[in-house]
Amino acid sequence: MDGSDPSEDLFMAIVTQDDDAVAAALARGGDPTVANAAGMTALHVACGAADAEDIVEALLRHGAKPAMRDMNGWSSLMYASSGGQHKVVRMLLDSGECSIHAATTCDSGWTALTRACQRGHVAVVKLLLAAMGGEADAAADSPAAEASGHASPVLAPRADLVKALAVAEALDHGECAAAVRAALEALGSPTAAAAGEA
Repeated sequence: MDGSDPSEDLFMAIVTQDDDAVAAALARGGDPTVANAAGMTALHVACGAADAEDIVEALLRHGAKPAMRDMNGWSSLMYASSGGQHKVVRMLLDSGECSIHAATTCDSGWTALTRACQRGHVAVVKLLLAAMGGEADAAADSPAAEASGHASPVLAPRADLVKALAVAEALDHGECAAAVRAALEALGSPTAAAAGEA
C-alpha cells in the first residue's frame, strides 16, 4: 500500500473487514472523517457491516464523527440501528455525539428508532428507547443537524415514537411495537392509544 492514499486504504480495509489493514491505514494517517462519493465516511461503512465492533472502536478512537451524515442524511447510528448492530449502537450512544431523534433528509425523515422498528431489531429498539429517557427535546440547530453540511431535521421525542410505533405495527413487529407503545404511555401520550388502533 506504499504511496497509496491512507484514507482510501481505510475504506478498502473496512469493506474487507481486515482489522490489521484498518489499523495500518489509521497509523499512516487515514482520516475517518473523509467521505466517499456517496458522502459516506469510514464510520458509516463500518456501522453498516456485520461484526465490525473492533473497527468501529478503532475509528472512534481516531476521531471519527458519529454525527456526520451521508448525502441522504443517514448517520452512523441509523446504519447501525438498521442493521441490528446492538454493540455498535451502544458504542455510538456512549460517544455522546449522536442525536437519537435526528431524522434523515430523505424518505420522510426516519430516525434510528424508526429504522430499527422497520427491521424488527427488538434489542436495538429497547436500547434506543432507554437512551431516549435521558434526552431532552433537541433543537434543529443541534450539532447532529449541522454535521457535514447536510442539515437534518430533529424530531421531538413524542413524534419520533409515534412514527416508530406506526412502522412497527404496519410491519407486524409486535415486540418492537409493544416497547414503543410502553414508552409513549410513559410520556402520558394520548396518541399512544390512537396509534395502536390505527
